[in-house]
Amino acid sequence: MSRRQLLPAFCPALADAADRALADPYRSRRRLAAAACGSGEAGEVVVAGWVYDPELTRTLLVRHPRFGWLSPGGRLWAGEEPLAGALREVTEETGLTVTPVPATGTTATGTGTGTGTTSVTATTGTTGITVAGTVSGRVRAGTVVPGPVSGIVAAVVLGPATPGATERAYGLAYAFTADPAAPVRAEQGQPARWFALDAVPRCAAFPLDHLALRRHAELLRATWTTA
Repeated sequence: MSRRQLLPAFCPALADAADRALADPYRSRRRLAAAACGSGEAGEVVVAGWVYDPELTRTLLVRHPRFGWLSPGGRLWAGEEPLAGALREVTEETGLTVTPVPATGTTATGTGTGTGTTSVTATTGTTGITVAGTVSGRVRAGTVVPGPVSGIVAAVVLGPATPGATERAYGLAYAFTADPAAPVRAEQGQPARWFALDAVPRCAAFPLDHLALRRHAELLRATWTTA
C-alpha cells in the first residue's frame, strides 16, 4: 500500500486548509477542496514550506534535480496533517529550525520559555516572529489554518502541477521563518540557498511561485502589527 496521500479521499484537514488559504495563484482551491471531500480529479498531495528570513526580504530555496530552484517540499503521507508534512519536508531538505508564521486575522497569546513550545505571535514586519516570554499579538485581515505544531500558520494553495503533465499534484504551502545565519544541511544532490525575493528564479513547473512568494511577503509586511 502506498504511503502517499492520494485524492480523491475524505480528508477534512486538507479541505479546511484549501478553504482558509490566503492565496490561490493557480486557481486550484476548489479542485483541492472537492478532491479532499471525496470527489473530483485524482492526484497526490504535495506540501511545501515558504521559508522567509525574519525581515521578509529573502526566501530559502532548494535545487530540485527535475524542477530546478523551488521551495522545500514533497509528498504528504497518508493520514499526515498537512502542516506537519510541510514542517517535516522543510526539516529533511534544509536541516533548519523554522517557526510558523502567524496567519492574518488572528490573536494568539501564551506564556513561553523560548524552547519552541510556546504560542507564536507577530511582532512587526522588520523584526519578525517572537517565541519567548509572555507573548500576545494581533494581525489583521484573513483567516487561520491550525495545525499540530505550536503556532498559527498561513497556507497558500498551489497546483495542480505542470500543465500537460501525466500526473496531477495538489499542493499546500505553509509560511515559516528561519535564521539565515544558521547553517543549512541540505540533502545530497539538492543544494539549498537563500535568495532575495526580487531575485527568485522562475520555475518552469510552477511558473507563478516566484510572484506568489513576493506578494505573500508583501502582505505579511503590510498586516503584521503588535497588540
